[in-house]
Amino acid sequence: MSRLEIDADVLVLGGGPAGTWAALAAARAGARVVLADKGYCGTSGPTASGGNNLWNVPPGPARERSVQARFEDGGRLSEPAWMYRVPEETHHRVDELAGAGYRFPSGDDGREVRTSLQGPEYMRRMRRRVHRAGVTILDHSPALELLTTGDGIVSGAAGLQRQNGYAPWSVRAGAVVVATGGCAFLSGSFGTNVDTGDGLLMAAEVEASFSGMEFSTAYALAPAWSGHSKGLMMQFATYYDADGRTLGDGGLRTRRRDGAPRRRPPRVRASGPSQARHPRGHAHVATELLSAAGQGRHRPVHAEVSRAGSPGGNGARNRRHPGRRHRLRQ
Repeated sequence: MSRLEIDADVLVLGGGPAGTWAALAAARAGARVVLADKGYCGTSGPTASGGNNLWNVPPGPARERSVQARFEDGGRLSEPAWMYRVPEETHHRVDELAGAGYRFPSGDDGREVRTSLQGPEYMRRMRRRVHRAGVTILDHSPALELLTTGDGIVSGAAGLQRQNGYAPWSVRAGAVVVATGGCAFLSGSFGTNVDTGDGLLMAAEVEASFSGMEFSTAYALAPAWSGHSKGLMMQFATYYDADGRTLGDGGLRTRRRDGAPRRRPPRVRASGPSQARHPRGHAHVATELLSAAGQGRHRPVHAEVSRAGSPGGNGARNRRHPGRRHRLRQ
């Protein structure tokens, strides 16, 4: 069993969107880059496992309104300076993807709708771009620790090669980017099995500073029988408790970019199951949500999501099974 040892300018831990974009940027700047992924870069992680909504708003008044609206929705706890950077960077990177051949769907007016990405195609392309940029990719090579110099400066990482007899590897680098995702593996959502908080723990072990961790455990709604957590359609639902009483106004009202009202799921604080009815589906199709109330702690809430008549859903299949309900789990 031989030990793999590499010297590089930049080491990136994690092969999701953050990791691949970081590796690509460093390689373009002329750096020698190594990217180590716990799984197979391009297929592992939640982004590669489904559709992904984007906060992509063109520069101008619409972006300003969008940032302010989200700032208010978040109880003014966010940092607006960082918020502005997200749609700015997203807009540039989406334009770059389109220029590189990624095909976005077209709206009724014939123009491309650049507000979502199909994860499998997106990450397949990102792996190819990173590889072509000359980045050394270590697949199935989870990092176990960050390496430091004698005075405590992070200088690389070490780990194991899962498909090479668990042979050890180490990379010494002038800069290390930790892009290993969060700690969502208990949610059961698609692709989060690799998000076990390794990078956060390794960073804590070298006394890194953290910010915004109180907001890092938010999970999307998902069917109890599935790991599907892409819940865009849930903003169109109306929410009720088990007795049919509307929860709040039925949904958090916000504004779309065109100024029209839209709804988001309210915070569920019922003592028992509650329901979400989708207005674009059949009237008899309902979904049940399980509340985290009474559990003694906040937990991800999993919900059944009706696909009958919903955007992107297979309405035909559900119409063959009118009134179907599913047993849910949390």
